[in-house]
Amino acid sequence: VKHGHSVLEIGTGTGFSAALLAEIVGPSGSVTTVEIDEQVAETARHRLAGFDRIRTVLSDATTGIFESAPFDRLISTASVHLGRVPYQWVRQTKPGGVIVAPVRADLTSGPLVRFIVHGDGTATGRMVPMGVQFMEVRSQRTAGTPDDDVDWHDDTADQTTTTIKPWLMFSDIVSRWALAVALPSCRYHMKENEFVWLRDPVSCSWASVVPDGDSQFLVRQEGIRRLWDEAVSAYRWWIGQGKPVGLEWVWTITPEHQTIQLGTTTGPC
Repeated sequence: VKHGHSVLEIGTGTGFSAALLAEIVGPSGSVTTVEIDEQVAETARHRLAGFDRIRTVLSDATTGIFESAPFDRLISTASVHLGRVPYQWVRQTKPGGVIVAPVRADLTSGPLVRFIVHGDGTATGRMVPMGVQFMEVRSQRTAGTPDDDVDWHDDTADQTTTTIKPWLMFSDIVSRWALAVALPSCRYHMKENEFVWLRDPVSCSWASVVPDGDSQFLVRQEGIRRLWDEAVSAYRWWIGQGKPVGLEWVWTITPEHQTIQLGTTTGPC
């Protein structure tokens, strides 16, 4: 953000960030800050009353078009799901402008992604080299499902064995991101050296992996998705690509679709 910029902030919160932005853009710039919670927005509006460059708006920022659009910069302090960055944000950002937003998947929080908006109505982005964790935008929040309604040791589930240590796949945030791209809506729970559980609340599929001897693991899978098989396939793909880190992933947003790719090779979307 620079002097004279117009900025759209998603998630006003206390108003502190909006005040900082107003100081940066100066008298010739402007800040529109959007908050979905009425009480939070009203409190922040009172705190920011002395800043004539700040406009506080009560709205759902994932769907609205705001009066001062298009903006030079847009920053979100609420995370959005992979593949569901609101296209309204691209529409409201000037060509050459920047969008910074935390993008999460069901298997992992973060990363922070910096998008550049192009003149053809698309945007491309890469991860910023820092880990972040924000609450989700309200329109994308999904209720959790209790793990205690699954019998993870159900012997009627399909059973196989593997020699792959499951915690090597899920304890590393870099490899877990590759798994997250390939396993939409899948959640996990892990206790190193004891178990890994995978659960897809959309299809009610699940998988459990537990030690079965010195170097072997017992895999149980139930449901229309074979979550462990999907995870292994993605993990092997990631290894085959040379174990790429987050900075090598590229996001693309168009009016019709969103993709994430590894360099010029399409990832396991």
